[in-house]
Amino acid sequence: MPTVNHAITSIITGNYVPQALTLYSYIKESNPGARYLVMIIGEPDCMPKELPEGPEWIYWDAIYTKEERLRLASEYLPFELACVTRGRFHQYLATKRDFDKWIMLDSDIGILSELDPVWQALDSSCIVLTPHATRPVNIEHVIPHEKNILRSGLFNGGVVAMKRSATAEQASYWLSERLEAHGHAYTHRKGTGLPNFHEFEFVDQIWLNLLYMYFQSDTAILSDETCNLGHWNLHQGELELRENKAYFNGRKVVIAHFSGLPLGLTPAEARCTTASTPSSWEAVRVWRSPSHHWGWDGMAITGTEDGVRRRTRTSWPASRAAVSTWEPMKPVPPVRNSRIRPGRSSGSRQSPLPASAPSGPGRCLRRGH
Repeated sequence: MPTVNHAITSIITGNYVPQALTLYSYIKESNPGARYLVMIIGEPDCMPKELPEGPEWIYWDAIYTKEERLRLASEYLPFELACVTRGRFHQYLATKRDFDKWIMLDSDIGILSELDPVWQALDSSCIVLTPHATRPVNIEHVIPHEKNILRSGLFNGGVVAMKRSATAEQASYWLSERLEAHGHAYTHRKGTGLPNFHEFEFVDQIWLNLLYMYFQSDTAILSDETCNLGHWNLHQGELELRENKAYFNGRKVVIAHFSGLPLGLTPAEARCTTASTPSSWEAVRVWRSPSHHWGWDGMAITGTEDGVRRRTRTSWPASRAAVSTWEPMKPVPPVRNSRIRPGRSSGSRQSPLPASAPSGPGRCLRRGH
């Protein structure tokens, strides 16, 4: 299918440029005619003057005023910002660009085949959502698997597609209002000492429940697992390798969502990591580590090619979207929680489960940015 006026898009913070470049490497192979547009949550004068060729890079000052950026950066964590800004970015794409259709992806994704199923779903709908699961797990996996879906959202926020339409404009405006006011990640903040708000909040993903209800006449649910295959639905079939192509239940995988794979693994290490499912990404060798982009021109990421990987993080105030002037949030005294062990932060992108919690269907619904 021609993709001249179609776009693949992502939102990242500055230190996720390697992940965006890795996603672009998949796009070049599987969808060479598609454009890849990446919005960086950061200020241009805080990034290198020249970014790598390939993707179209824009900064969030293209859609937000300085006052808006300062307000958002002072209220939200970097992970939250990469999700909170999605509504406004959809609105920008619907009103300011010439794309007929676009798909917004998390950066921890590999596009393994043509995106035709997504583009075709948009022929008869204005919005396309992908559910976390369409088949139940065994009773022993209800907690935490189905509990996490109820808490984090029925639909996965890492794959959302829209086409130019009045519905897309209305839905993106509605979404931007909700996210910029109520886009915190409650579970990530719990126990960290950072200000917390409403227990129902989980960035953009939880709001997709209502997005579907309010705009369901123009929204399609793409239930085909191959269009957003992650640890949340691997229990629904068999993943296998055929002639160097990944197949799930006999169908070619379109979008592989590697949520939950540690960033620091080499491909060899990843292949030795198994999930508590009949098959895993590592078995079909389709996951690419962003490590070959690590150390790129000023990124806060270091690494070597000998298999020793390390990702450096600055403290949360210092990494706030590189906005020149902002008022930091004032931490509040943390509430004692017996489930949080010393030395472990419940503010990471992982649910506060014991270290021995099972992987696979038992993983939390982590989101990349």
